[in-house]
Amino acid sequence: MNIYISVEIKSTSKSLLTNEQLDLDRWHLKFKDTFEKFKNSTEHYGKLLLKEKVSYNDIQQAIENLINNNSLDEYRKRLLIKMRLDENTINEFASSLNLSISDLTDWN
Repeated sequence: MNIYISVEIKSTSKSLLTNEQLDLDRWHLKFKDTFEKFKNSTEHYGKLLLKEKVSYNDIQQAIENLINNNSLDEYRKRLLIKMRLDENTINEFASSLNLSISDLTDWN
């Protein structure tokens, strides 16, 4: 048995859709160059990173942030906790990063 129901589009529905489109148009006008600004700032930040040296404190802070933000599983968290306690490992890691940065700078 087929039952058909007639649907009537009222002006309220059209008005809501029109308002949504107006909001979208305003959003596009307001943020049309946001992506370009973000891209430029990301490129600028990337170039700055190639000029900066990584320190022991930078590595310590990065490890602390990784441990505390709950994004790691327990195994990786334990590895970072062990690494955090070993000053030589952190210094070697910072040295390796600085060599990589130097190589990238030369390559660029």
